[in-house]
Amino acid sequence: MKKNPALSRMFVVSFLLFLMLPLAAVLTVFLLSSYDSQDENVKNRLNIVASSLNDRINDRLDNPYRFLETIAEVTEKYGQKNEHLDTMLSSGIKSFKIFEAIYVLDDKARISLFDSSYYKSYDRDDFIGIPLPDISYKTGMENKWSRAVTSPLSNNMVVRAVVEFDGGYVVGDISTGFISELLSEAVQDSSTVITLAAADGTIIASSVKNMAGSLSKHPLMSLAGSYEPVVLNYHFGKEERVGTIKTVRTPGWFLLYEQSASSAYVYFTQILLMNVGSAVVLVGFSIFVLFFIRAKVIVPMRLLTERSEMIAQGTFLEFKDSEKGVFKELRTLYDSFEKMMITIDRREKELRDKEEYLRSVFDSTTTTGILIISTDSEPIIMDANVGAQIIFGYKLSELLGLPPAGLIKALGDELSDMCMESRRTDAMVTKQLEMVKKNGMVFPVLCSVYPLFGSNGNIMGFICVCIDITEITRVQNELESEKERLDVTLRSIGEGVVAADRFGRITLVNSSAENILGQKYRFILGHNINEVIQVYDYETGKSLTEKITDLSPKSNRTYRANMVTKDAGVITVFITSSAMTNNKGEIIGSVYVFRDITDRMKMEQELINRKKMLEDVNRSLEKRVQIETEKRRKNEQMLFEQAKFAAMGQMISAIAHQWRQPLNALALYVQDIEDAHEMGEVDRQYLMNFASNAMRLIDHMSATIDDFRNFFHSANSTEKVDVAAVILESLSLVTTQFRSQMINYKVIIRDNESEVIFENKIPEDYKPINDIELTIFPSELKQVLLNIYQNAKDAIIDYRKNTGEKIGNIITTVVYKTDRLKIDIENDGGNIPEETLGRIFDPYFTTKPEGEGTGIGLYMSKIIIEDHMDGLLVAQNTGYGALFSITLTYDN
Repeated sequence: MKKNPALSRMFVVSFLLFLMLPLAAVLTVFLLSSYDSQDENVKNRLNIVASSLNDRINDRLDNPYRFLETIAEVTEKYGQKNEHLDTMLSSGIKSFKIFEAIYVLDDKARISLFDSSYYKSYDRDDFIGIPLPDISYKTGMENKWSRAVTSPLSNNMVVRAVVEFDGGYVVGDISTGFISELLSEAVQDSSTVITLAAADGTIIASSVKNMAGSLSKHPLMSLAGSYEPVVLNYHFGKEERVGTIKTVRTPGWFLLYEQSASSAYVYFTQILLMNVGSAVVLVGFSIFVLFFIRAKVIVPMRLLTERSEMIAQGTFLEFKDSEKGVFKELRTLYDSFEKMMITIDRREKELRDKEEYLRSVFDSTTTTGILIISTDSEPIIMDANVGAQIIFGYKLSELLGLPPAGLIKALGDELSDMCMESRRTDAMVTKQLEMVKKNGMVFPVLCSVYPLFGSNGNIMGFICVCIDITEITRVQNELESEKERLDVTLRSIGEGVVAADRFGRITLVNSSAENILGQKYRFILGHNINEVIQVYDYETGKSLTEKITDLSPKSNRTYRANMVTKDAGVITVFITSSAMTNNKGEIIGSVYVFRDITDRMKMEQELINRKKMLEDVNRSLEKRVQIETEKRRKNEQMLFEQAKFAAMGQMISAIAHQWRQPLNALALYVQDIEDAHEMGEVDRQYLMNFASNAMRLIDHMSATIDDFRNFFHSANSTEKVDVAAVILESLSLVTTQFRSQMINYKVIIRDNESEVIFENKIPEDYKPINDIELTIFPSELKQVLLNIYQNAKDAIIDYRKNTGEKIGNIITTVVYKTDRLKIDIENDGGNIPEETLGRIFDPYFTTKPEGEGTGIGLYMSKIIIEDHMDGLLVAQNTGYGALFSITLTYDN
């Protein structure tokens, strides 16, 4: 028999409430008061030690920092070249042992003057002008202390005290060693850790040797800046700790003083152990009391409860005469109550099981929606399964009470009509409807309505089963579209297509196959493929019908064959037979594709005949081609010579301009001799000056002759040259003409690293900006450049005549790119007409009046650049003129 623990629990609870709980409360209050007292002692002790360390660190840092401020005042007042600064820096290093170095910086944070305790190990000049790290010069800054850094002189950890003044900074590197010594002296035991950290958590000094890293995530750093003494209990690393944090005044650092919790609360731990011992004694006494109560109170009451349960179950025992009256009434009461509870529990369980079964069946599907609709004149939804909630997008609470018409597109009555039809026929009614989701999306649904009968045979409502057929409808539409596209494709292609099932019966014939075979689809559908398609090998004439109809899953045969047709007789075709397989690799039919090539075969034969004729003709044409080629070569050579003569004419014109000024000057010198003789001024000095000036002019004219002679130098051989130098040489020949016509010119030469610009002058000692040279015909490039410059000059002169403008600029840009060189020559002499722009490189095409232009200059320029130098020459219009671009690739 199962024991009833109710009485035992009642006595245990009573004992705890009236005895144990008061004792536990007293013990807890005592422990809390002890803990609070101990916590206050720990807080006071930690704060006293931290404050003492804070004062000692501040005292050690105040005087050095004030010394740096004094240096800053002197430097700002007397300048950084003050002769007393060296003495002040040296005395600061000697007086304040904690200084490793003192720097005076300019406004860009570069070292102007410094002294160091490690001065003998370094050359002082090596540091002058070097920027000092961690010092900002872009924005104004207040006096501050930097984070801990590594000294560039000693490789020790130092902190930088920075004092800004008008025109620079005074910086002192202070060793963190003295701080570490102070922290180590304040350590009481191995469980104590004292750390000095910057505001960002960087460790400046610590009582633990070689401690590095950042304390930005340390729990004490969250209290940084607090002015109230706080002790924080926290878990850090692998142990429980107690610590406090103090702000060091001068630098704005933070002092973290922490101990292990076991060390800090050692007294509280001893009290706790005493109390635990007392609690063990108290628990032992309580257990003794409980056992006594159990033996004297609980066991007799439990026996009485067991007798009552036995009576309720119909088990009768022998009772004493004095007990019968009482226990008989108790047994009757227990029997009646127990029987009633058993019956109620059984009925409730049966109902719950049936309800859970029906609901599980109702919600068993999530792809099919089931709605229970009332039979009212205005029906509503009374219940809905999970599938209906998913399909329509409503929650169950939203569906309940909703009119079913709200789920039909445009609030239709189709569902109500189906319910009425189902009521009238007492049978299921099915129809495809367009229904609406909660989000407004319309989708197709296959809907079935069943009448729901009650126990009395009357209709209690309607069961509406909704199946979302969106995917089915989409697949059907796609299949129909695909079938339609297939039919259109098969009808439109020129090849004949015939398909047969695995028994060889024809199932498909396209229109091209009907035309080739000369038979209609309706007459050959269902016939055997061997009866309709009869083919023979094109070469041997043997029948191929059995070969093309004997298929395997991977067979794909193509033949050139003769086919027998009804109308055209025997024709030549290319025919391909392929097996159709399902996803299991089983053959489900065959496809035959054939194309009529009868006309093609005739054409091939005709082409063979024509090929023989052409071979005879080509043999006679080869000699004629050689003759014409030689004529063309001679014509091009003649054009090249004409272009060269035209360039020489331009050179002679340039020389005429170059000589005109020195000839005039020489004539003035000659005429001055007669006047000077009459005035008695002819002496040795006069004659020496006359000879010097005359020879200078003659040398200039001789140099012009040399330029003319060298212009076409090495015309038949290539040279490695600096292209920019060739451009400057060519431009020097026309500078006099440009100057006489008041035309400005500019030369820009650039690469990825440098750029030079020459404006209205040619340098006598030009030095290349790089060592890139190209192997070209330099005289031919000069010819091209001279032609472009002359055209630009003529265009500017014509533009002035037509517009009255006084403009005139020619800009030459030379750009060295990664793999090529580009030369742009731009002028502002007006645009080239669009109808002319496409023809300017044609031979004998010119826009100049008759007798002034030959039309071969630009044509030969394009041949020289593109055929002789493998480059590119193009022309285009710009905003105010034209641009000629030459592109040359570097030598491989």
